[in-house]
Amino acid sequence: MPAKPEVVELGDYRFYLKRQKRKSIALKSERDALILHIPKQLNARQVSGLLDSHQAWLLKHAQRLQNSIEQEFRAVENSRFHFLGQLCELVYVSKDHADQAARLQPLTPSPNRNPVQFQLQVAVDADSCPLKQEQQAADCLKQWFIEQANSYLLEQLERYAEQMSLDYKTLQVKTYKGRWGSCYRDGRIQFNWRLLQAPKWVVNYVVVHELAHRRHPNHSKDFWQLVEQFYPLTKDAKLSLKQQGAGWINFLQAYQ
Repeated sequence: MPAKPEVVELGDYRFYLKRQKRKSIALKSERDALILHIPKQLNARQVSGLLDSHQAWLLKHAQRLQNSIEQEFRAVENSRFHFLGQLCELVYVSKDHADQAARLQPLTPSPNRNPVQFQLQVAVDADSCPLKQEQQAADCLKQWFIEQANSYLLEQLERYAEQMSLDYKTLQVKTYKGRWGSCYRDGRIQFNWRLLQAPKWVVNYVVVHELAHRRHPNHSKDFWQLVEQFYPLTKDAKLSLKQQGAGWINFLQAYQ
């Protein structure tokens, strides 16, 4: 029989303990549950002490993660999402009367000050059940984001590579569950397509960050000096990713 999961409660939250070979703790959400990753060698008394000493931090981050879970995006008609920081609305159109590709349509300002700036039209089978339509919309939305990410990120990579006098081998847009990008020693640079929800000034920070690894394959003082030299908004962008990144990284996760 599988071992019964360790569970602890703190305030209004329930945490499932996951023991790993690590030195620090980490709090993540997995399948709508709060998972507390802890060093595997801790005994019950040490776990209790750890919870007491990190109580404020745990409660703060538990609330943030719980909010992101509760606000999970569903690809239903008229749902809203962000693209490069702009508010968009998802609109279903019948495959019988539309192109298969998603289409982004700008909206004119309305008298009631509707904050939505664009509509994204996605084609679904009119005769399908709502759940199948939702999956079709999610698949179409993901593919559209990937296409937009390839186009926008290539443009920014070329721009900043020239400014920073750095090169790279290839750009790849990937599906990551917990990171925004990566840079390999052979020159490959990869980005998470979900990053395209963030405003341009945040996306561009990640581009500069990954390019800087072509010179410094670490997060040393020299690395950060290089990033901030070419991107003065680094601190603000890092804060934005910290505050809103959990919601962005969770986007369309339910449909994989």
